[in-house]
Amino acid sequence: MKYLIWVMQKDETEKMFSAPVSTIDSDYFKKEALPSLTPISHDFYCKSFAAILQTLARWSYILYQEKLYWCIEWAPGFIVLEFQADGTIQGVALRSPIPTFGGRTPLPANLENEFDDELYENHQYNLIFDAWDAQFDEQTRGWNNFQSVNKEDREQYDKCIVNIDNLAPKVEELYQQDTKNFTQKCFDCIGKWAGEGKRTEMNCEIPPCC
Repeated sequence: MKYLIWVMQKDETEKMFSAPVSTIDSDYFKKEALPSLTPISHDFYCKSFAAILQTLARWSYILYQEKLYWCIEWAPGFIVLEFQADGTIQGVALRSPIPTFGGRTPLPANLENEFDDELYENHQYNLIFDAWDAQFDEQTRGWNNFQSVNKEDREQYDKCIVNIDNLAPKVEELYQQDTKNFTQKCFDCIGKWAGEGKRTEMNCEIPPCC
């Protein structure tokens, strides 16, 4: 399982890098996200998630078993979209372990079992920001072992993302039909689809620093 990032070079071109996802975070992803993925139509994608690209949301790309995963920091916490080379899209929304994530009103169950991010790994945060931060900081890329992406991984990324890129004209058509309300309608669709999100376990303790 690998992160894929784009890094701006001095000549203003972008270069792709990859790095392995840590074992504890990949284990969480395999256990909590992958088994819960459900199908998403191209039409629904165009009327919902496509609008995220026009926001300041933080996100990452993960390549695993010839599938590309778009991980997004978005209410109710962590959204994962799976893109396959044949055009299939699947998705899942996981609830953030932080009870007040995004300024929301916490659920009673969250308050009863409040997550302490000083004691436990926040895998959702790691799965996004280990890659997001590395895009902009060379030192972070070094810490997380980012290297120039190999040919096979780059080709697989292209095979998976091209189907999403091909939806751009449809998204633009929908936007032009209702420029004033399109984005908010997309956000509303995401909210209805995600609901409260799947609650997950965050029980991997952070090792002591010394």
